[in-house]
Amino acid sequence: MSEETKKTARVQAGEEAVETVNEKTLMDQLDSMKTAFRGYDKEATCEGKNRVVDFLGRKYSKVKEVNRLIKFFRDVPIQNYIYIYPYNEQFNELYDTLKESLPYYNKGETDETIALEMKEYMEVKGNIQKYLDIYPYEIQMIVPEQKVIKGEKDKRKRKCIYCGGSVKDGKTRYQEIAHAIPEALGNTKFIQREECDACNDYFARNAEEDLCNFLVWKRLQYGLKGKNGYPIFQLTDGRYARFFDYEKEEYESDWGCFESIKAFVKENKVKGPVVISNQKPDSSGNIKITYVKDYVPQHVYKTFVKCVIGLIGNESLFPFVKTIDWLRYGNDNIQLPDVVLLKCKRLILEPELYIFTRKKLCDYRIPYCYGELRILDTIFVFIIPFTENDKYDFVDEKECRIFLEMLRNQYGRYETENFSSIVPRKIDEQCVISKQII
Repeated sequence: MSEETKKTARVQAGEEAVETVNEKTLMDQLDSMKTAFRGYDKEATCEGKNRVVDFLGRKYSKVKEVNRLIKFFRDVPIQNYIYIYPYNEQFNELYDTLKESLPYYNKGETDETIALEMKEYMEVKGNIQKYLDIYPYEIQMIVPEQKVIKGEKDKRKRKCIYCGGSVKDGKTRYQEIAHAIPEALGNTKFIQREECDACNDYFARNAEEDLCNFLVWKRLQYGLKGKNGYPIFQLTDGRYARFFDYEKEEYESDWGCFESIKAFVKENKVKGPVVISNQKPDSSGNIKITYVKDYVPQHVYKTFVKCVIGLIGNESLFPFVKTIDWLRYGNDNIQLPDVVLLKCKRLILEPELYIFTRKKLCDYRIPYCYGELRILDTIFVFIIPFTENDKYDFVDEKECRIFLEMLRNQYGRYETENFSSIVPRKIDEQCVISKQII
């Protein structure tokens, strides 16, 4: 439902919703339930939408999920096709194909064109499935097209997956929203309910901030929005940086330290980072900036791992007991596997997480679990350490050989970086400015 051209509603089959579900073949059902809110007759189209909204409102208005469905119908553009069908997990593949066809219907493509496009889509999908069948890992995809919330809904029944605390002990609270991936990296949709306030605060200060600092220049370069929009980076006293998009700026508001460049941003149609500095550039137009906040490499690695622990599913955490203990209480003076860094072919402004779990428990040649965090222009591939289903720590080059070879076959060239150090690092960058404003 995230894309305007892909409007699909899934409705659980019920007596009131589908009266003839047992009287027709599947294809007949789909044909009868394929509804086109199309502009051949505007009044009839509006009437059809209103009938659906009225029916759902009368029958199920107290159900939260149905209220979302009502909003969906209200928001459907008049000339967009939608499919309405009784949801059955058995026919997921068919429903997925129907969903993929909707953008072509909405563009006004012919049935012949749509048939060819769907044939190609199914062939590509089939090839991907063949590859996944032989791939040694099950893959869980956490992408921003849908909200992902893990953990117990009832606060009274929650038990923190990191410290084990519950409301019953009188000390543990669950008042804050715990984002499984840092909110500063653009995540608003991935939530772990069973991360208590104390652990949430601990990780924010002792892990997640380090990852945000590590990515500071990329966040600035690409204009990655956080909780409060574009962040302002204080580089040193008198030196500030912020990403500007002239089309989206509020010119009537107070820009604080950037007030002096308001006209410059508007007139020059600035769409990128701007540095305010009282330091004169060198002959090449460069200003050397040392970011005043540093980062601890191992805390960056911990944040990577925490993303997986928070989203893999609370029912799947048993093999990660030692991993969780390391995250929350462990000694930092250890060696960790190298992290693989890949250039992403597209810019990702909302983080994506891919979790890989080994299919064969006894295949100790490769790690039991690894993750891919995709953000901005980089894919970070990292092994989940200290699991019960691993014999090796994959620090030694020989232990990693098969795993790295698998990645090389999958992605081609890559770089590696070690994040084991607990010594803080500073970030030095050369910033090129087109205009100096004192």
